[in-house]
Amino acid sequence: MLDQSHEAPLLSVRDLSVVADLASGPRSIVDRVSFDLRPRQILAVIGESGSGKTVLARALASWLSAPLRVSGGQVLFGGRDLIADPGHARHLAGREIAYVGGNPAGALDPTMTVGAQLVEKLRAVRPDISTADAKAKAIRLLQAVHIPSAERRFHEYPFQYSGGMMQRAMIVDALISNPMLLIADNITQPLDVTVAAQILKLMRELNAEFSTAILFICSSLPVACDASDRVLVMHRGRIVESQPPAELVAHPEHAYTRDLIAELPTLWQDRK
Repeated sequence: MLDQSHEAPLLSVRDLSVVADLASGPRSIVDRVSFDLRPRQILAVIGESGSGKTVLARALASWLSAPLRVSGGQVLFGGRDLIADPGHARHLAGREIAYVGGNPAGALDPTMTVGAQLVEKLRAVRPDISTADAKAKAIRLLQAVHIPSAERRFHEYPFQYSGGMMQRAMIVDALISNPMLLIADNITQPLDVTVAAQILKLMRELNAEFSTAILFICSSLPVACDASDRVLVMHRGRIVESQPPAELVAHPEHAYTRDLIAELPTLWQDRK
């Protein structure tokens, strides 16, 4: 595992807060969250359903919509505050900052082949790239995520892809523009155990090959520990703990983390 502690953060989140504007008044969803993410680092955010982790991911990707809104804090990407400069944040979305959700069904246009959509996206971001070069890059990425017969699959439609293949295709869709940051929001949750394990292995390989920093959102502590260099524990909208995986399991500091570990099979705890 690389020591990234000496590197300047790619992403610095400072006291980020998100509220939902309800008829009864603003309701806190994300409460003064702060953390750093460095180049080539995989940072996991673990929390139960309703903890605020997906809202956090969408806030970082500039994908919040009413009634949700950022109510305070900073999101510094490359030293520039995306909250204070929403125009720059929109420019980075899909280019330098990519987002992959956990429900690939319906994410692509069913009337176009997967390959045509990948080429269209890349050329929208990089109009200087020819169609032939964009196609070659898309096929290389489909191969990189271990989609079999990538050249043939390039010409197939989304309905011809299995759930696991669609999740991989969405990772390609996110990586096609060479983003510096990939936000992976519950990408293993809808998959069976075998396919989920393959996706986690793939994420590690892509992190190493493309030097992409990854923010990995999930609901499973074992998955978070297996996938990441550091784990943030989120509870009721706040980050209550931040440790490397082995230290987190061996010496949990917060009562909520201890409860999560207590619910796990002893065999997994012993393995760590």
